[in-house]
Amino acid sequence: MVALQMLFGVAALACVCQDKSLCKPLTTPAAKKEVIAFAPDQDAWKTYNLSSLTTIMKFHNMNDEVVCAGHAAGVRVVINSDFDKTQLTNASYVNAFITNTQRYVKEGGYDGYNFDIEALSENRDLLTSLVERTAAALRSDNPLAQITFDTSISATTAGYDYAALNRTLDFFIPMAYDMCWGSKTAEPNSPMDGILKGLQAYNDMGLMHKVVLGLPWYGYRFPCSKPSPEGGCPSAMPFSGSWSFTFDQADALQAQATTPPAYTSAQDARFFSYVSSGTTYQMYYDDAHTLSTKYALIESKNLKGTAVWYAGCASPTSTGGAAMWAALEGLKEL
Repeated sequence: MVALQMLFGVAALACVCQDKSLCKPLTTPAAKKEVIAFAPDQDAWKTYNLSSLTTIMKFHNMNDEVVCAGHAAGVRVVINSDFDKTQLTNASYVNAFITNTQRYVKEGGYDGYNFDIEALSENRDLLTSLVERTAAALRSDNPLAQITFDTSISATTAGYDYAALNRTLDFFIPMAYDMCWGSKTAEPNSPMDGILKGLQAYNDMGLMHKVVLGLPWYGYRFPCSKPSPEGGCPSAMPFSGSWSFTFDQADALQAQATTPPAYTSAQDARFFSYVSSGTTYQMYYDDAHTLSTKYALIESKNLKGTAVWYAGCASPTSTGGAAMWAALEGLKEL
């Protein structure tokens, strides 16, 4: 990841934009609401409808030209990377991370940094210090540097001091997906009841207005013992992350459906069954319809916005993918 590459001596690249004015972070006011695209694919961003977005979260393998295109369209481009949480007690490592992150962001013309440190159960004060010091360093160069943190939708507090982090962060990005992880029965990846329960936890902490709700553009294919109604597809094997399918992949498989594609009663997932090589599968995934019901929470719950994990899952050139992108239009002006 970017952070580790920098720590081990890979120099940050200077901004690649021919128009050097695009090499500077944006100074325009932020939109009313955030619409963020996580973008781990190298070149998929070239197909994005940038006019619908406010921020792109850039991963290490992504083409650096995204800075030029993003800034030209008024879209912030923020670095996303992992920090090795086992190194929180290593002062030398932390100092090097902060120094190199500051240099990388400044030299690349990026608009900020997004932390993704998951499943932390200890050293929460050291985590808070890391975020505060990194933010101070970046904002010494760019007072508008966007500093954000990907968190659990369940608002797990063991390793995270939300109140302290809130004083530094522009917003939190609760990841409202993979809630079916470990399930032995086919079910939605991003169930509405789980989202509402999680949002209530953020509301109880007084943070609802700082929530950018992370939602999935992918789903999971569960191997079943036999075709069955919604919620009745037991799996004969342990859950695996390899069961994930992008929206485009899942949507294309509808043509093989042995049960009519339908929506759950909560309208929080599309699902269907099909057979491949003698095995019956049930697919659960989000589409433009289910996501629109979740995007509506931005206004009804006064959220800060939404984030897509991840934008390359839906091609705007396909009918279903175009509908996914269309569902984002206008959200930043709510």
